[in-house]
Amino acid sequence: MNHESMAQNSSVIRGGPMANARLGVMLFIAAAVMLFAALVAGFLVLRFGSHGFAGMPSLPGSWNGLLFPVLLLTLIALMRATVHLRALEVRATRLWIALALASSIAFVVILVLSWNAALAVGIAPGTNVRFGLYYLMTGAHGVHALGGVVPIAILAMQARRSGDPHRFLPFLHATELYWRFVIAVGLVLFVLLYVVDA
Repeated sequence: MNHESMAQNSSVIRGGPMANARLGVMLFIAAAVMLFAALVAGFLVLRFGSHGFAGMPSLPGSWNGLLFPVLLLTLIALMRATVHLRALEVRATRLWIALALASSIAFVVILVLSWNAALAVGIAPGTNVRFGLYYLMTGAHGVHALGGVVPIAILAMQARRSGDPHRFLPFLHATELYWRFVIAVGLVLFVLLYVVDA
């Protein structure tokens, strides 16, 4: 076996930067899925296994309807940024990343506003188990979304400075993968908290 074929085999085993970034995000997502699976399972057991949820007031809906569409806008913007980056359209890539950053921040702000609306009508985390779980699940999701704002902000800085746009393509792929997870959790929570439990 010559030196060149050994180097090729070695690079296949190690993987490139994209493989490493995606692997790291996938491992994090696997751990986070376990957290949210436990929260959702606990919610479902309490929701359908006890009569403690019957007759309780509904969550105020003034801001809640915006949560999922804003999350979806973040993912769409990241996906469009990827398409434009592959086509070496740097200006369009920057615009889509800026939109992703703005919509991800907007999601966190809207979530805080929805909590304030709930608190204004007397729905606090300590009110009962149902609302305690509401704050726990949406809070955990909000922390994950806030954590997702950081890589988008880094991407925005890289897109402004980078001479070679392909340098940050692996990071963009990993960020997009993470936001797919955030959206999936958001959809499950939206259905559970605002449709099933309405």
